[in-house]
Amino acid sequence: MSTQLEQKIYRAAALTFEELGLMLPMEEETVDRRQPYVAVCVDFTGPFCGSMVIKACDELLGALAANMLGVSETPSQDEQRDALGEVANVMCGNLLPAIAENEIFHLEAPRLLENVDDPPSCNEDPVADVHIILDEGSADVLLFVENEIPALKE
Repeated sequence: MSTQLEQKIYRAAALTFEELGLMLPMEEETVDRRQPYVAVCVDFTGPFCGSMVIKACDELLGALAANMLGVSETPSQDEQRDALGEVANVMCGNLLPAIAENEIFHLEAPRLLENVDDPPSCNEDPVADVHIILDEGSADVLLFVENEIPALKE
């Protein structure tokens, strides 16, 4: 795993959750991995191909969707999943050009993963797995690639 890659993923995640979900990352020493998770996946093609997965704890989903929709009541499960899908889409769209020096990628529509522990079809192991704790819950961002990332070759 690349520390540089993980830092780029963390920055993209923190910025996306802050701008779309009005949520701030917290500097916690303990890893808060609550269950159950809901996971969405964005597949992409370009200079390298793969998938980005976001797994979010239930506590995060309701607050994220409510903040994005500007409502005080807890949105429906469909709205919560749609909000997470939108966050995944924006995060992936911002992350990939940062990794590949402004190259162009094609993103598929976000899709809900039936089993949060199954990798997306491209690879069993992520090249990076970043955990972010926010004021309303936590999420994991995993990046899977089919081939090497050109900008990270040494």
